[in-house]
Amino acid sequence: MTNTSEPTDGRTNLVYYVTTGIVTLIMTFSVGNYLFNHEFVREAFMKMGYPTYIVYPLAIAKILGLIAIWSRVSPLLTGLAYAGFFYDLVLAILALTYPRFLIHQNLRLPIKPRIHSDS
Repeated sequence: MTNTSEPTDGRTNLVYYVTTGIVTLIMTFSVGNYLFNHEFVREAFMKMGYPTYIVYPLAIAKILGLIAIWSRVSPLLTGLAYAGFFYDLVLAILALTYPRFLIHQNLRLPIKPRIHSDS
């Protein structure tokens, strides 16, 4: 049987670690905001119509995802962590741009956002 896997070279490793480092910085910044700048994040979630009780669980999920990526315990777990970060970033971009697009186009939201408060 032929081995179809190619050996990884130094350049591939460098690209992997640089991109993983960038993802780590983005997620660490996000977790820092969630934990240490909670009031600002809470107000931002409320303005977008999202419940504020998901801020801390989201921070914990991001920390666990970073641990899974850097520990490389299993390829499946690492892949799931990357997929979770991908969905988190895509949905965050959509949450930030979709209402602005609707306002710019003078359209209305199909569903009125519900505002949740912790108090």
